[in-house]
Amino acid sequence: MRHSLREAAMFLKRLFRRDKRPDNFLRLICDQAAHTQRGLEGLHAYVKDPSEAHAKEIHAAEKDADEVRRILIDELNRSFVTPIDREDLFALSRAIDDVLDYADSTVEEMVMLGVQSLPYLATMVTARISAHSNQTPDALAPEAVKLPQAA
Repeated sequence: MRHSLREAAMFLKRLFRRDKRPDNFLRLICDQAAHTQRGLEGLHAYVKDPSEAHAKEIHAAEKDADEVRRILIDELNRSFVTPIDREDLFALSRAIDDVLDYADSTVEEMVMLGVQSLPYLATMVTARISAHSNQTPDALAPEAVKLPQAA
């Protein structure tokens, strides 16, 4: 079966076509960081006033962040080229995920073991959150990050 030159050209064009979908990696990292910040604010509220509502808020933020991480990993697996090294994106996402996982497990263990929140614990959480509050997800927003342009 003979193919014309035009059919061969179309085949090669489809084979090497550039995927025009936008890079969602930075947006997904920012979304994950926003959920983490929401969860840490819930942890802050929980250590000041332990309640089931605050615990549920932390758990919901953790589940939302996990879903964003799942989507990010799926995008990494589907993409050939990423704006930042894929291992770095994966490691950053894992580190952000670990922070919220630890916050969620802290509250779960406090509830399970009946640990009362002490002023020292509230001060420690407040100090940790305020030390990093100037590094909000807005600093990672795609429009704030300057990536090198391809030549």
